[in-house]
Amino acid sequence: MVECQPSKLFVAGSIPVTRSKLLGVAQPGSAPALGAGGREFDPLHRDHYNMTKIILPENATIIDSDQIFQKFDFTSTINADDDRNACNIIKHIIDSGNYYTNSPKYQTKENIFNRTESVWLKYRMSFLFSVFMYLGREVKVFNMQAWSFMTNLEGAEDRNNLWHHHWHPKDSNSRMMSGIWYLEIPDDVVNYDLCGTEIAPNGPTHQDTFYVKPKEGSWLIYPSNYWHRPGIVQSNQYRFILAADVEYLVN
Repeated sequence: MVECQPSKLFVAGSIPVTRSKLLGVAQPGSAPALGAGGREFDPLHRDHYNMTKIILPENATIIDSDQIFQKFDFTSTINADDDRNACNIIKHIIDSGNYYTNSPKYQTKENIFNRTESVWLKYRMSFLFSVFMYLGREVKVFNMQAWSFMTNLEGAEDRNNLWHHHWHPKDSNSRMMSGIWYLEIPDDVVNYDLCGTEIAPNGPTHQDTFYVKPKEGSWLIYPSNYWHRPGIVQSNQYRFILAADVEYLVN
């Protein structure tokens, strides 16, 4: 993987999170754990689990979108039933064992965009259209691929190990764009804004990171050389995302 540092990013419209929250997930047989505001946690999809601490950061910077990280809404084309259908297919893929064992749980192995179910046509074409709209022109594209992550507290790993970027162009005259589609955000999260994606505009060794709010029914599009990691896992229910990359010729 080639590290390519982007130029300094100006973050507009940031919203500070002024309180840190420490959440406890109860052990079997103990009293239910309470989150902020006395909210009870229901440990769904997890038969055996230990006491887990979820630390939400103080003064996190949160944006909805800006000139670099843009969102494109497709709620008129892709509905909640489509997202549920996609999640069920992904769950079936994971249950069949078709996921990477050397990556955080659970990342699908296959190129999701190559699947034959009709629902993937919607995600594939909307991603491509979003890239064209982001660039302001139609471009020649190749090496388009997509995969999914299905994650919850049971499979959560040290977030310090999750920083990455997708910059691996195969042609010297090409660039890459990436996208994230939030298929399912658990309904019991305490801070929805921190469930999206955390961005390190100047690399993970710098402290100027920020979170992009998740928005269901939309593609989040950005250049592939930006370091990022998943938002904070806050639930035993599964969070499903669809991630995509595409390479395009500059000229």
